[in-house]
Amino acid sequence: YFRARLEKAAQADRDSFIVPHGTAAEGCGRGKRRIFRLDGGFCERLDAFLSRNRLTLNTFFTCVYLLYAAGFSSGPVTVGIPLLGRGGRRQRQMIGSFTNVLPFVFDLDKTSDMKDLLSAVSAEMYALLRHQRYPSDLLERLLPEESRGRGSLFSVCINEYHTELPCRMCGCPVTNTE
Repeated sequence: YFRARLEKAAQADRDSFIVPHGTAAEGCGRGKRRIFRLDGGFCERLDAFLSRNRLTLNTFFTCVYLLYAAGFSSGPVTVGIPLLGRGGRRQRQMIGSFTNVLPFVFDLDKTSDMKDLLSAVSAEMYALLRHQRYPSDLLERLLPEESRGRGSLFSVCINEYHTELPCRMCGCPVTNTE
């Protein structure tokens, strides 16, 4: 599954893709998180749209990013998608991060309409979910030799949360730091 997709992505002309400022691919060693808060009215309309079309919020945001990235890419776009990494009941009872970030490789058909694009991204997202237990540290071994060792699995990672971080805990002020 991953070998074919990663080889396809490696063949693309990556030099034409503009990497957003502050990402690990720029060599700065750590990414810069961007946080966007959406107003309640928009969220309600978006939730209704997603429910009607049986789509997830992650699929929607991935699709939006792919549209943006397609303007700078001549081939497939690869995005990191964090997925559940807990393998069973015992791990679900443990405290800690078990996230597995996998490369989502998508070659955007620039002639398709938004409905077809959302449908195609959704189908590919479900295909990726079937492989979510593949260890992400082994993926780089699947890359062609010339692409290894330079953070080449992906330079952008998309994740969304449905939570608001607390400002107080047990009556005491809390500072949330990224």
